[in-house]
Amino acid sequence: AYTDTATAPVRATDGEATLFGQAFDDDAFLVSTYAPNFADDISYAVGLSAAAEARVAGLETVLLADAHNCNNGLDGDDLGHIYPGSERSFQLIQAAGSAARDLADAPEHALRMGVAWDPTDWQPCDGIGPLGVRVAVVETGTTRTAYVLIDGNNMEPGLRERLLDAVGGLGIDHAEVMTTDTHIVNTVESSNQVGAAIDWGALTDVVVALTEAATDDLDPVEAGVATERAEVTVFGNDRTETLASHANAVIAMGGAVAGLAVLATVTISVLVFFLT
Repeated sequence: AYTDTATAPVRATDGEATLFGQAFDDDAFLVSTYAPNFADDISYAVGLSAAAEARVAGLETVLLADAHNCNNGLDGDDLGHIYPGSERSFQLIQAAGSAARDLADAPEHALRMGVAWDPTDWQPCDGIGPLGVRVAVVETGTTRTAYVLIDGNNMEPGLRERLLDAVGGLGIDHAEVMTTDTHIVNTVESSNQVGAAIDWGALTDVVVALTEAATDDLDPVEAGVATERAEVTVFGNDRTETLASHANAVIAMGGAVAGLAVLATVTISVLVFFLT
């Protein structure tokens, strides 16, 4: 079912978790983030629980997206995953309920939307996948909201805030930045986050240009949210990072191992020379 109206966006925070999004009739699109704190993947069970909490609070179908937009790579003992039963998992669930209650009571306005896309010249080794950068600007009444999607795997701390500040100067009232969590950028580097290899200013320029283009593209649209289930083959949580980390460790140890091998060979040769 489609509608040509939507609410203005809301932002609900509980502890470190923040839910941001809009409702389209009885359905909603919500984006979760723990920025400026570090976080990585959200367990599927936690996401299902948060979406269920939002439905209990008054929404019908909920599309919940993990913004995946602030982490410190592989530094520290905790990778930042959000597991069931953890304090941050409950913060996300509670924030989802709060956002849903605000959206259920919010007035709706005429809906317009514009989009823009730049595949960019960056490569996976730069932390950017082939989908590049996409921006959608949603206008409801006099309020404009920008959703920025970057084809990468998480984001360097502070970069999200820089992009939000840049977009905010373009007549955008609200915005959020997301990454796709693609692992094509991790085929060599176990940690290759957006902003680690590319200039932040260059990425900001791309996002600003796309936001302006998406704003110029604004047209009346209809929106709808639906859910379907499909069976897919999943490689496994953390497997890519684990394999890449092992490869990096082997490469890092390669020089030392080679030196030890040469030393052992020379030692054996000397012993053989003097003992035979």
